[in-house]
Amino acid sequence: MGSYWALQIDEFQLASNKGKAPDEILFLFQERDRRARDSNRHGPEDRIRYEYAVPARAMRERLDVLGFTAERSERDFQDGLDAGIERIEEYGLEFNDNLSLLREYSLKGWKDAIATMARSGVNYWDDAKLWKDHPVIHRILAKDDYTLMHFGSHYRYLIRDAVVALPEAAEIILDLTDVIHAGYYNEDQPVAAAAREAILAAHPVVEPIVILTEGSSDTRIIKSSLEVMYPHLAELYTFLDFEEVRAEGGADHLCKIVRAFAGARLRTRMVALFDHDTAGHAALASLNSIPVPSNIRLMTLPDADVALDYPTIGPQGLLRMNVNEMAGGIELYLGPSAPAMDRANSGPSDGPVTTENSTAIRVRSRASGKSLRHSSSILPGARHLKKRGRDSRIWIDCCERSLRYSLEIDRRHDGPEDRIGACPGAQ
Repeated sequence: MGSYWALQIDEFQLASNKGKAPDEILFLFQERDRRARDSNRHGPEDRIRYEYAVPARAMRERLDVLGFTAERSERDFQDGLDAGIERIEEYGLEFNDNLSLLREYSLKGWKDAIATMARSGVNYWDDAKLWKDHPVIHRILAKDDYTLMHFGSHYRYLIRDAVVALPEAAEIILDLTDVIHAGYYNEDQPVAAAAREAILAAHPVVEPIVILTEGSSDTRIIKSSLEVMYPHLAELYTFLDFEEVRAEGGADHLCKIVRAFAGARLRTRMVALFDHDTAGHAALASLNSIPVPSNIRLMTLPDADVALDYPTIGPQGLLRMNVNEMAGGIELYLGPSAPAMDRANSGPSDGPVTTENSTAIRVRSRASGKSLRHSSSILPGARHLKKRGRDSRIWIDCCERSLRYSLEIDRRHDGPEDRIGACPGAQ
């Protein structure tokens, strides 16, 4: 009979075949997703069950980051369906007896059928007699159709459509138990990592998205943030290593990097992330004069709630104001539990301003435009923090502590299942 791998969404089987699993499926998993557990599900004898498993919502985010979005998936399905109908009309193939069904078929029809099958505990090898009133399910069961009548061009679109069809599903599982016990893989072989390397070597278009920042501190914090908040997406991004290549930092230098990559017409997907401050917005505006290709996304850090009413020192003395777009450096996003923020700017002449929950660094504002809103604002302690960060893990420690604090607050309000949110990637 042979040994099979199986791709499932919870207990519903999406695909299966003999021998080694395709690289295009393995590529979607990471070694951190691997698990081994006792199970006798596959036969009377006790044996270890080997799987890669990912939360369904996390898999959808991975596919979004890789470019397998809902829009693309629908276009791909329709293209495949149209091509199939054309082949049937011209040559007459296995679907000939269902040509009228296919002419009325759509991705929505497929999703409805799969949702009904999954919730009813039906798989494609089950008896079709009970489903004569549901033409699509009857066709799948009558023909023992392991493709599930999905007209997508490959498995990644199949998975993308399945997680949308079954929004309540918990996991996407790649079960390698049979093929590992049959000797196709060693039990400790990192097959997902090997598949990723093979695909990246052959298809550079699926390289990780490159994040370009204004400097090494920004890179360290954002990289650590991905590990803390989106560990299931972290391997899909990479960063310019300022320290290794001794690159200069700052908004102006990030502009030069963007101009260089835009001129080189590389296909690699990139995100250029500027600080949410005066210099960052000015640099971003300067890029409006050049044609930036669609694979390079330009953006700034988002508005920070803490910056809406922040202590500042400027020509008008001490006041509280909204410093978003003025002083939105990465320091403002570390949160109230970041220990380095408390004392970084302490001093006899301009000590920290105590707030209800923590101690905030004052922003020093220097008039440089027609209004205070367009003035140049800085966090005076930031340079000190960044200097310390070069010699220690203080930035990562600050980042992880503050992020974990934020995650804990979110769980109190939303519950842990709501933590996976909008995908932080280019679509």
